Amino acid sequence: MAEINIVDSPMGSGKTTAIINYINSNPTRKYIYIAPFLSEGERIKSHCSSLNFCAPSELFSKTADLKRLISDGENIVSTHSLFKLVDNRTIDLLKSQDYVLIMDEVIDIVDIVNITDKDRKLLFDSNLLSVDSNNKLQWNDHSYTGNFNKMKQMTETDKLFLFDDKIIIWQFPVEAFEGFKDVYILTYLFSGSKLKSYFDTYHLKYNYFYIDDSMNIQKGIFDDRLFKERIRPLINLYEGNLNDIGEKTTALSANWFKSSNRMEHIKLKRDVYNYFRHIVDTPSKLNMWSVFSKYEDRYKGDGYTKGFVACNSRATNDYRDKMSLAYLVNVYENPIIVHWFKNRGASINEDDFALSQLLQWIWRSRIRDGKEINLYIPSSRMRNLFTDWLYA
Repeated sequence: MAEINIVDSPMGSGKTTAIINYINSNPTRKYIYIAPFLSEGERIKSHCSSLNFCAPSELFSKTADLKRLISDGENIVSTHSLFKLVDNRTIDLLKSQDYVLIMDEVIDIVDIVNITDKDRKLLFDSNLLSVDSNNKLQWNDHSYTGNFNKMKQMTETDKLFLFDDKIIIWQFPVEAFEGFKDVYILTYLFSGSKLKSYFDTYHLKYNYFYIDDSMNIQKGIFDDRLFKERIRPLINLYEGNLNDIGEKTTALSANWFKSSNRMEHIKLKRDVYNYFRHIVDTPSKLNMWSVFSKYEDRYKGDGYTKGFVACNSRATNDYRDKMSLAYLVNVYENPIIVHWFKNRGASINEDDFALSQLLQWIWRSRIRDGKEINLYIPSSRMRNLFTDWLYA
């Protein structure tokens, strides 16, 4: 089994620079660098030029080309989305090559398969699907071609499970991690990630690392107190009566958006407008905001519409000019996912999960360049999580 190393350091602390230094200091090893977006891999390609990193080509099939590159022992940059498609053949190839996996930010390791009750019943009644004693789904007709080809492929790579007799769960195959010599995961607040719960489910051991002042990776826990002291003067956190709508602990959660009446939605939209127009009064091009994506159109408003950034956005530098920020959500993990891990002997730290998403979102802005920002977090829970972290 690979040695799993968690490089747990704050945003902007130099994790990518440190991993570049590590790669260049160990040029005889073979690497697969996985990032949320392929553009992030370009930095690795340019700063580790002697190692000739390659990206899978779209000419025929990226998954097929990824297998070719692994088989040839090339150094590879790719994306989270492609890595999640690994199959048994890819895993076998990895095991033969002794690659080092470097994962920039954690991948979504578990998800709920979007399938109707009628389609699920059809698959079981026709015996296309069955479930084994470990609740793993099995595909019974290997000659099948049709609308459920994708599901067939996922069952063949042991990625689908039946949960609570009615929910189909996709889970990344743990065997993939066995294919690597070493694993480095670059993140912050790993304690709140589903990946930690996943490792705990399988009793996989991991070590913590941090970035030292020389931009090198060192074993141990990062002390982020100096980091927080440095950024506190840069954050103007709003504390006025526009926060009243988020006073209840559960306010602005996904359930709140779903169940609130029209007047509550109107009030929140008016509050965010007042914040941007009358409290901070910054030009629209400097404003950044977020709600749950399905409500984006409802909450668009004069002076901030074009600054929408998804509330779970991370690992992108496209918004580093943004000065005034409004985070209008209260983040909880999907209760089905929480229950899934609980049934498998692991738990999710939901406060660290929420805080991690908030911090990643804030660090899309110009604070990543050491510049001052204005911040509006109307949810009392999210605001308290943030201030407790900032002043700890």
